[in-house]
Amino acid sequence: DASGAQFNAGKEMLDVDSVFAQFKKGVAKAVSADDVDTHYDLGIAYREMGLIDDAINEFRVAATGEKKACLSFTMVGLCFMEKGEVALAIESFGQALSVPNRLPREEVGLYYELGSAYEAVEQYGDALAFFERVYEYDPTFRDVADRVNRLRALYNEGASGAV
Repeated sequence: DASGAQFNAGKEMLDVDSVFAQFKKGVAKAVSADDVDTHYDLGIAYREMGLIDDAINEFRVAATGEKKACLSFTMVGLCFMEKGEVALAIESFGQALSVPNRLPREEVGLYYELGSAYEAVEQYGDALAFFERVYEYDPTFRDVADRVNRLRALYNEGASGAV
């Protein structure tokens, strides 16, 4: 009977959700808030499973620890980009940039992500400014040269020359 099969399929889905909810409760009890490495790793796992909101929550906990703060805020921003919530992504990337002990390569990556975020919301001037900062630091970083050239052409700012 088809309706019986649909009922059973729905019941299995409910059971998976229930099991996962129990798993998260167990993790919350077993992992202290100051174990930033584990929270960061959980964030990665949740993101890979497509559980973006759970990933964001874990990365936010991980960001409370000094050694993972910049990377964790960056991951929160990337998660928001996946969700299409660009303004929240930009805010998170900004938080990552405010972390005092960030590394130069983290900063360059953040400028690139900010450029991508601003480009996504068609704020091309801001996007270009961030991509140019990346280009100044490392002209071979990802596809930054192409992005700078494309945005300059879009703005007819090519007078300064292609990179």
